[in-house]
Amino acid sequence: MPLLLGDTETRVRELNSIIATDPLAAKIVFNSGAEIYAFGLDVTMRPDAGISKNHYEEIGKAGTKTGDLIHKMLRRFVHLIEPVPMHDPMALAYTIKPEIFKFRRLHVDVEVCGTLTRGETLADLREWLPESFKKPANANICVDLDGKAFIDLLISRVVYGR
Repeated sequence: MPLLLGDTETRVRELNSIIATDPLAAKIVFNSGAEIYAFGLDVTMRPDAGISKNHYEEIGKAGTKTGDLIHKMLRRFVHLIEPVPMHDPMALAYTIKPEIFKFRRLHVDVEVCGTLTRGETLADLREWLPESFKKPANANICVDLDGKAFIDLLISRVVYGR
């Protein structure tokens, strides 16, 4: 079963990234030998890992300058999509509390030629496949997280400064 990291525009590539705008550069980075950690939209858009209307109200009642700012920033989103995905904060949260995330070492490839698939990222998730058939892993892909722990951490650290 392949892992597709997609967005709302194409369903198979992330719009707000170098992958969509310059897939060849992304392919070079994935094959560079650098230690890569990636959070696909399949994880960042999970319902338990986003800001719900209840979280939004809690943030608004926090009584902190940061809480007020975040409440204002989320206002236009919380009425369009619930929960509001926290894409970038998730990557930052990993540096603070890595134990709430689960990663797999996988080989990620980036499609650079396709008319409809340009920028698509693929990783083979078939654990039963013999190692001799697998390409060497080149990235750490987040495949699961404790969504509640992530949101609790986000609100605690960012809104309340704890």
